[in-house]
Amino acid sequence: MTTLRTADDSFLGEVDTIDFSPIRGKQFLIAINSGDRQQAGLIPESIKGPLSFCEMVEEAGRMWQDDSHHAKVLILNGKDFADWLDEPTIDAIEARHVDILFQEAFHEACGVEADEGAEYACAIVKNQGPTFEEEESK
Repeated sequence: MTTLRTADDSFLGEVDTIDFSPIRGKQFLIAINSGDRQQAGLIPESIKGPLSFCEMVEEAGRMWQDDSHHAKVLILNGKDFADWLDEPTIDAIEARHVDILFQEAFHEACGVEADEGAEYACAIVKNQGPTFEEEESK
C-alpha cells in the first residue's frame, strides 16, 4: 500500500479518511472489546456475526454511540484464526460510521469510488494463533 497506516502518530480518526478497500468484501464478527485494545480480548457473550462491511460499520458505530463500548472487529478468514482491525481504525469507524455508511451508499448508487483520495489505509492486526507451548501451559 502506498498510503499511510492508521498507526501513524499524525492519524486522527475523526477527521482523516481511510481506504477500506482491503476489507470491503470480507465477513466480520464484532464484539465488545475487553482489555488491551491492540490485543485479541473480547467479551464472548457479545459476539455478533457474520456481518458484511456495512453491517459491521453500523454495529460498531451503534455500540459506541449508544453504549460507549469500544468494538473488537474480527475479520473472518475461513478456517484460520481471525485477524482484527487495529485501535485507530476502530476509533475512526466509531467516530465516522454515519459518513462511512453514506459513502458506501453513494458508491453503490452512483458507482463512484468510495475511498478516492483517502489519506490512510486501514490496518489489520495479523493473529498468529496459539502455539503448542501456549496450549500446553494452560
